[in-house]
Parts: sequence; C-alpha cells; structure tokens
Amino acid sequence: MAAIAVALSVRPPGRTSPASHPAPDVAALRSASTPAPLTAAPEIAPLPTRSPLTLGLEAARRGQLAEAERLFRLAVATDPADAEAWNGLGVALIHQGDRAHGIEALNTALRLAPGHADAHRNLGAALDRLGRRDEAARHYERFLALTPEEHPGRADVRRRLHELALERRPS
Repeated sequence: MAAIAVALSVRPPGRTSPASHPAPDVAALRSASTPAPLTAAPEIAPLPTRSPLTLGLEAARRGQLAEAERLFRLAVATDPADAEAWNGLGVALIHQGDRAHGIEALNTALRLAPGHADAHRNLGAALDRLGRRDEAARHYERFLALTPEEHPGRADVRRRLHELALERRPS
C-alpha cells in the first residue's frame, strides 16, 4: 500500500498570503532544548469518530459483506450488549451463507433487546428460508406488533404471513 503525504497550511487570522508571515527561524527551532507543550485550540472541535457499528452498516449497504461482518464483530467485541450490532452481524453472516451463526447472532440481539423489530423480521426471514415456518411466523407477527403502520417493511411481512397461512390450510 502506498503512503500518502498531506501538507497542511494554516494562515493566522488577518494574514492573506504566506508571504505576509515570515519563515520560522529553523536554527532556533532545532537548538531549543525544551519544546513547548502542545495544546488544542479551544475553537476547534474534535472530529467525530465513526463507530464500528456505523461503518459496518455502511459496508453492508455497499454490499461489502465480509467487511461488514468484520466491523460488526468489532462492534460486539467492544460492546457485547449492543443489540443493533448483533442484528447487523446476524444479517451479514446469513447473507454470506452462514445461517447457523447468523441465527445465533439474531437470537442474541433479541435476548438483549426483545423489542428489536428488525431483528424479529430478520430472524423470521432466516427461519422461513430454513423451512421453520411456524417459528418464522411468530417472529413476523412480533415484527408487526412492534412497528407502526407506516413502516416500509410491513407490507412484505403481511404478504408473507398470508402466504404461510395459506400453506397451513389443509388441501
């Protein structure tokens, strides 16, 4: 990987060009025995750091599932009680074909936050794909109970629940 060098030039207030402020005395700087302590300027706010969870969600949206998984694992290692990170990890694992560990992660999310609607929907979909229809239906129903009518995922879940009900009817 190539290194990238960045030069930063800061002009003091009131100065319009680099020529208007004299070059530092390099010899004096080199001979100084005790460097002045560095302090942060009070008017400069620290840059916000982005959490592994946020970065994992972004990676997942871009379809970078292995990177999303890595970041979600970092998020749950940092905060094992983060239900959203467990939910993201479960989805990333399932989409990469590791359904057993994905379901385990989704169950962990629900143990931590029983009202996590998206984890219920995601677990329902995973169980549905495995043919565990009754369990899937319970999670789909819980998702509907937890979400407002305008939630964008409700129509698909309602449709799937209707299909599951039709499958259960005797022929």
